[in-house]
Amino acid sequence: VEEMKQRLDEKNRLIEKKTQAVLQAQQERNRFNTELIELKDHMDIKDRKINVLQRK
Repeated sequence: VEEMKQRLDEKNRLIEKKTQAVLQAQQERNRFNTELIELKDHMDIKDRKINVLQRK
């Protein structure tokens, strides 16, 4: 019984560790997505400025 309890605890620790890794990866992906959106917005602004300057 003790051995089974010990194995269960070990598996629970492994699950917790993997869960934390997944959460961290999701947070990082969200951060990258936010950064990508900001960069696309800046590119759009630059493109609009270029278009205005080319029309002059």
